[in-house]
Amino acid sequence: MKIILNPDAHAPWDPRGELHTDAVDLAWAVQTVTEEAMLHLAKWAREHTGEDKLGLAGGVALNAKTNMAIHYAKIFNDIFIFPAANDAGGPIGAAAWVYEHVLGGKMKRQRLKTVYLGPEYDEEVRKVVERGGWNAKYIGDDVNEVVDLVVKGHVVTWYQGRTELGPRALGNRSIIADPRKKDMWGIMNRIKGREWWRPLAPSLLEEDVGKYFIDPVPHQFMILMFKYRNDMCDLEVRLIVNCKSMVIQLDMPYNDVKEISTESMLNMRPLEPLSLRDLINMFMIIIKLLVNKYDIIIIEYYNYSAL
Repeated sequence: MKIILNPDAHAPWDPRGELHTDAVDLAWAVQTVTEEAMLHLAKWAREHTGEDKLGLAGGVALNAKTNMAIHYAKIFNDIFIFPAANDAGGPIGAAAWVYEHVLGGKMKRQRLKTVYLGPEYDEEVRKVVERGGWNAKYIGDDVNEVVDLVVKGHVVTWYQGRTELGPRALGNRSIIADPRKKDMWGIMNRIKGREWWRPLAPSLLEEDVGKYFIDPVPHQFMILMFKYRNDMCDLEVRLIVNCKSMVIQLDMPYNDVKEISTESMLNMRPLEPLSLRDLINMFMIIIKLLVNKYDIIIIEYYNYSAL
């Protein structure tokens, strides 16, 4: 297989500006490969161990979209994702090892039920707030004042109880705003000093989760995504990816593809310099076929347009 690259091909990247399509395509490809790899590992683990429960840790386990793919694949009956799955969770594992192997204790085999394990509000925190000059006040159990501010479009920082274990803000150290207001997404990210496109997670009552999402399971740590129910959205938005140079576009899922041949490559036209999108799409198909041990036949000097 020969691939002709545009010598000027690159993926411009400005984290504060508009997203270049090449950068978006590359991010999509990396995410897709990650999901494919994790699904393959999950299937391998189930087949080789026979276990029906899965525990995930490690930095990749913070990828909520990949975890969603594993959840909906129904490979396991139950999935637990450690809330501090990245390197920050290392000390917890070290402490557990010392407890058992040095101190002679025995760890209990049970599910972690809370992440509120850090320090509480104290005099030191109060002094920091005062030095910052912020408009802060203690409100007790009456949150009506906060609700009124949020409904009016204000952004409120919320501080209560002990800090959360892990990288997610789970209600004790959170920035609260009205998710119904479209411009809040950008406002919140500007306040946090983040890129404008970074996602935010709205909160809802646990008893309402089945009303908004498909096949949800109890999950408190914001490391698992669910597919939304179309009937609960005012507007259903579908992302259509136009892969104009995919080798395969036969109106069938990847898993049904058994062979690529000259007969299956329709609408051929003379080769043009391949864009980054073209390369990503070709790479994804090749990886998929290799994983499924299919033969690959690619014609040189031709580019293939989508059907």
